[in-house]
Amino acid sequence: MSLTYSPKQSDRRQGLRIPQNRPVKLFHPLANRYIAAQTLDLSPTGLRLSLPTSTPVATGALLQIHVANTVSSPLASKRSMIPARVVWLDRTADALQIGLQYVSATSTAISAA
Repeated sequence: MSLTYSPKQSDRRQGLRIPQNRPVKLFHPLANRYIAAQTLDLSPTGLRLSLPTSTPVATGALLQIHVANTVSSPLASKRSMIPARVVWLDRTADALQIGLQYVSATSTAISAA
């Protein structure tokens, strides 16, 4: 069973949510591929992403992510990627949004910097 996000639901994140539009490099280990995504907003505990609708992702999946500092930032190495878990998803015919929670306190500190 997957949780579906709706703007009408109450926000469960305790931290401040900051609107951001940054490119993201996402690695999906089960699909064994990299996927391009965009941030929609960030918080100290996670982020909301927009992905291609064909992305094979499910609630509970563990992904590796790298959020670019700018649009023109260089490609991220696998070592610089941080783990995040999919906590909800909202898939429609023309859009896919997912909510990710950082897996460790260390990765949260890195992403906030």
